Amino acid sequence: MLSKKIRIGLNSLGDTSAPLFGQLTLWILIGVCIYISTEAHLGYQDYEKGTTVSLLGYVLPETFFDLPYTLVFFKGLFWVSIIVWGLLPFLGITGIWTMKVLTAVVPLMSVLSYTILVSIFWENLPWFRHKFVVPNWVLLYYAMWYFFCRHEISESIVNRNFWSNSDLYPRWVYLGSVFSIALLYNFGGVSKMLAAGLGWGEGLSLQLWVSMMGDPDFFLTDFILSDRVNAHFFQRGVTILQSLSLLAMIPNLRPVIGLGLIAFQSSVELTFGIPFRGNIILLAVFFLPWFGTIQALIAYIKKKAETH
Repeated sequence: MLSKKIRIGLNSLGDTSAPLFGQLTLWILIGVCIYISTEAHLGYQDYEKGTTVSLLGYVLPETFFDLPYTLVFFKGLFWVSIIVWGLLPFLGITGIWTMKVLTAVVPLMSVLSYTILVSIFWENLPWFRHKFVVPNWVLLYYAMWYFFCRHEISESIVNRNFWSNSDLYPRWVYLGSVFSIALLYNFGGVSKMLAAGLGWGEGLSLQLWVSMMGDPDFFLTDFILSDRVNAHFFQRGVTILQSLSLLAMIPNLRPVIGLGLIAFQSSVELTFGIPFRGNIILLAVFFLPWFGTIQALIAYIKKKAETH
């Protein structure tokens, strides 16, 4: 029974639908990426740098990351390219060949410039900022969508039937986005287990962090500090939740995992003041049942239109 469900799931990866959900989520993703990219700067350049954390940090010379204008250049390139990407469905007047070039090049340019921008920021930090990772992976899946479906997308835009074409948004883009988000959270939980064993969730370390960095006016701060059992409950619970994040690939469990991770990230932001709004938005978009809801709405509208 399980193998049959897995086989059916794999076969459905090639299913397609109208691009309403895909384009709406792309615009949300663009907003998230632009928002968090504003926090990429060189203000920590004089601090002692930590270890290399990005792939480009191992490939490119260190002097590349120290140049004062590289971050400004790639931030500008990213903003221009991703805004053009968001506007592509409305640029059919440019013609079919121009549209094919734009749909192939602009999304890839957006991903590449974002990745380089974040790498420059990371390599000038004495610590690591996780919140840039999730949008990067989802952005990659959406760039692959536009690249591999560039002919169909371009023709639909030029022919002005982009929104009604039911063959444009492949299911693998949505499920790949869910998988990448779930995998990153899963890695966070499993890595804690591997590093410290079950002792990771004993509560003392969480109490120490909260006592040093916690917002004294937020109710969780007092709740965690008041009793080691409370801290143990939160720390162990979050570690288990993260470790089970890949269960989000099961549709019925996806909203449960999503709500748990949203609660976790919201608690971190409100307790420690570490902003994870981008992650929270993407969790809400991809883990809550919006995809099925929008697909059902589209099917209902089409059925009503056919009966009239």
